Amino acid sequence: AKYENNQGLGKWVCAQKIRRKKGLMGNAKAKALDELGMTFEGRSEWEKRYSELCWFKDRYGHSRVPQLGKHRRLGVWVAVQRVKYRKGSLDNERVRKLNAVQFTWSVHTDWDRRIAQLKQFLAREGHINVPQANDDASSLGTWVTMQRMKRRAHKLKP
Repeated sequence: AKYENNQGLGKWVCAQKIRRKKGLMGNAKAKALDELGMTFEGRSEWEKRYSELCWFKDRYGHSRVPQLGKHRRLGVWVAVQRVKYRKGSLDNERVRKLNAVQFTWSVHTDWDRRIAQLKQFLAREGHINVPQANDDASSLGTWVTMQRMKRRAHKLKP
């Protein structure tokens, strides 16, 4: 947390933000806090997810977040960014930020790569019941499970 060494200060800052938001703070105090650079708006939901994506990419080395498992909310957010980008409705600043972290805009090349991996698994193991790795969000097993779920929901695109 930001104020773990001084929780009293943290509580005071939080109280000031609440007072300002509710209109209970005088102009002089508000101006003094503004001059210190205190922000009264929290990070947007987009910024929070973007930070989460940066963490994910640092951890797993890519931005192809699956839409199931422990990262499903981030996976859905990532998918929405791709759709907005394709439709031309994603803000340029957001496109720039996503490009800065080498965001994967198209997952079709990933699909071809996964099919090749699945063929190798089949040749090696004699079946395609690929186990899911518990801590690797990029695992072939997770991808196979997603394809099965999409097929059952009639959402597997040609």
